[in-house]
Amino acid sequence: MKYLRNGQAVEVVCELPNQLGFVVQKFYDNPDGGQYLDDQKKVVERVYDSPPVEHIDKRVRDAEAKLRDLEGAIHNANRELRTVEQERKAILTKLQQMPALRRLEAWIDGKVTHFVTSSYGHIEVVPKNKMICDGDSGNRGRLADARMKLVTLFGDADGSLMWGANQYRDGSGSTNMECHLCCSEQEAKELAASLIDRDLASKENEYWIGSLIDSADKIGHAIDERYRNILAMKKSEKAHKAVEEARKKLADAEQQLAGLTIPVMAGGSV
Repeated sequence: MKYLRNGQAVEVVCELPNQLGFVVQKFYDNPDGGQYLDDQKKVVERVYDSPPVEHIDKRVRDAEAKLRDLEGAIHNANRELRTVEQERKAILTKLQQMPALRRLEAWIDGKVTHFVTSSYGHIEVVPKNKMICDGDSGNRGRLADARMKLVTLFGDADGSLMWGANQYRDGSGSTNMECHLCCSEQEAKELAASLIDRDLASKENEYWIGSLIDSADKIGHAIDERYRNILAMKKSEKAHKAVEEARKKLADAEQQLAGLTIPVMAGGSV
């Protein structure tokens, strides 16, 4: 028995003249033990008395087969993972198309730390642990016992979505409180500032303007001073109007009093 460079055992049939090589037949292992010679003969340049490369036995071949199976399983798993990631990416892309759903993943992952609430001009930055139900803040003085308000995704008939908050955890006490989810205090303050600026530019009601200015002062947001002047003018106009109405009522009352005939009682008393 001789060996090839790769450790394959062969039977030398003959040596060719003029150093042209050797005619050999390969040995193969029987599944049930023993070896057999391949029927095919081939010419090789050189043979060795001992294998230059250690002969690969059945255990190594079995290990290589298992390795191939594992590699196949890994390939399939990676393919499935790529499919799942593509589906996840497609879902997130769709969610990004709707402003109210852009923070859905952050909410699920527990990354939301603050809310920006908006209700009739009152815009506030509220930490998540302070978004508690009415009446729960005084629960034996322990904030840990307080329950979070039910933050819900509301939808309109036109398909638009908006986060809102009910006053109580069971969903009762519904209000027009609009909510925005934020992942940091800084982000929440920046969003609140932009909402304040937006509403100040569009609202003319004195109550709204006053509430928005108070909201800006609470978060330290500098607003255009003309809005304070507008509010002062509206308050002044309202006060002057109230004075005029009071004067008119007074004049009417004096006129009515002047027209009264006061009877004189016996003895000269009125």
